[in-house]
Amino acid sequence: MMAANSKPLPMKSTHSDDEEPDFLRNDPGLACLRSQLDRVNQQIHLHERFKQLKAEAEKLVEERKAKAATASLNDGQSRHTDHTIEWEKHWDDAVGAEYYFNPKTGEASWLPP
Repeated sequence: MMAANSKPLPMKSTHSDDEEPDFLRNDPGLACLRSQLDRVNQQIHLHERFKQLKAEAEKLVEERKAKAATASLNDGQSRHTDHTIEWEKHWDDAVGAEYYFNPKTGEASWLPP
């Protein structure tokens, strides 16, 4: 457990490799830990990017729903058609998630159509 006045350890080194003594620079255990830290930082970055893209997709869905509801009210008839046949499922390796693409319109979405 961390003491109340102690600070968390930094996630990245605060000094360059040139300032390190040889025994640290050549330590395979330390090199392994740094490699693991780099991978963790990369996963954190990808997770944050995924959350951002998901939030953008959800916002677009809500905007489209509002626009469709307005259009339906304006002309007095429902404009609902089944466009799900036109959408294809794809996988984004960088984010590690499935997304949907409509080749006819060029639209992409994280949420199912």
